[in-house]
Amino acid sequence: MFIFKIITQQHVIRSIVSGLFVAFCLVRVTVGQETEKVTTIHIVTPEWEEYTQKDGAGVYFDLLRAVYEPVGVTMTFELVPWKRALEMLDRKSADAVPGEYYKEEFRMPRYPIDFDETSVVFKKANIAEWQGIQTLAGKTLAWLRGYDFHVEPEMAGIQYKWLEVDAVEQALKMLEKDRIDGYLDTTDEIETYLEELQFDPTFYHIEPLWTRDLYLLFADTPKSKVLIEIYDQRIPELLASGELQKIFEKWKISFPAFTPREK
Repeated sequence: MFIFKIITQQHVIRSIVSGLFVAFCLVRVTVGQETEKVTTIHIVTPEWEEYTQKDGAGVYFDLLRAVYEPVGVTMTFELVPWKRALEMLDRKSADAVPGEYYKEEFRMPRYPIDFDETSVVFKKANIAEWQGIQTLAGKTLAWLRGYDFHVEPEMAGIQYKWLEVDAVEQALKMLEKDRIDGYLDTTDEIETYLEELQFDPTFYHIEPLWTRDLYLLFADTPKSKVLIEIYDQRIPELLASGELQKIFEKWKISFPAFTPREK
């Protein structure tokens, strides 16, 4: 009887140890498999000159390569309109979109990728004196489809008409023909297109409205969790090495603070 008890106890101990070992191996395999699968990050974005160019150059693309390629993650990209990019993210057919304001309902890293200043451009003849954002009351405004400036807190309480357009050129032509009173976009985009379309700057005025940090918006997938962890680990490393600042200096773009948001 005594010998039987010893044998039984030894059998139980061996079973427990074997079970723990198998569980440990399964955990390692699961984590390993998850990590092994993350070898690419697929970015969808509009084409923005100096940021996300069709030739694969630009400050955002350079930054993302610097973040991910040293750890074995290759960046691929697809240039699509903003609204379609968000739809692709919602369908989980892409991994991330750069240049979105922070929103609690989305997966985003703690560190931003950039900041932007949103402005409105209008004809001086139509708005002779700017008296703050309330000056937009009663006006007809336009912005790119999917930008949704009407939900920004600064626009709350202002009564105005708004419409969406598919291209900056379309909006500025409407502004030129007095079909709208103002066009909202980033200051850089407005200045770039006014110059490219050869608008006479003496007839137009650009007024800043607000400044925001911009983030990478990720799809709601297990893969995104790994990609976000890599991003939040690599950005401080690139800041410390000075590589991040060199990327922005190369493109002559203002260097963001890269202040992490609170968890």
